[in-house]
Amino acid sequence: MAGLGDKIKELRRRTGMIQKDLAAYCGVTQPSIVRWESGADRPTEKAFMRLAELAGSDKWWWLEQAGMRREKLGLTGEAVEMIQVPLFKDRISAGPGWVINENNIDRYLTLSPELFPHGHDIKAARVVGDSMIPLIQPGFIVFIDTSDRDHRKLVKKMVAAREGDEITIKWLRQEGKFYQLVPEHPTDQNRVRILTADKDVAVIGRIIMWIGSPDQYK
Repeated sequence: MAGLGDKIKELRRRTGMIQKDLAAYCGVTQPSIVRWESGADRPTEKAFMRLAELAGSDKWWWLEQAGMRREKLGLTGEAVEMIQVPLFKDRISAGPGWVINENNIDRYLTLSPELFPHGHDIKAARVVGDSMIPLIQPGFIVFIDTSDRDHRKLVKKMVAAREGDEITIKWLRQEGKFYQLVPEHPTDQNRVRILTADKDVAVIGRIIMWIGSPDQYK
């Protein structure tokens, strides 16, 4: 049976990555990948979870290496150790932006850790605005992984970003040296924004999921 180093190397090659690519994806340095693949070192819990995302249907083996057990995830019919995700009273904007008070929690959503491996880093908020229609409607709830906030690794992903005291959700794109926050439904009010330090614009997390009623599409 292949060792851990061989499995990591096989997974990397299967996904078409070189060591530098996998290092960026896992948030580590290239020498770390070299040590993993040689068997000299072992990935962290967070890195194993990132590897699990790449593994697809084989993810459980990688999650178990991170210390997660199928029993805890309810896959054997035993009791599930649920997580509590805070839902803010203030709404997040899919439009010009909305002030959100991070200490103003409406309630906690009790959810399965199978959906959110980074449970303690997940935040939830309701959406206002129409810039992400038809994907996300006003009133939908979005889930934000606040552990994933390096804009250089989130190009082509949907992100939550802070501009001053406001939070907005947009697609993250790159044009040359510039990173842009791009709406799904651009209008004169919902324009492309540029990530710049002098404007205090920063990614606060990746949008990993959203939920809402089909009636909201009417």
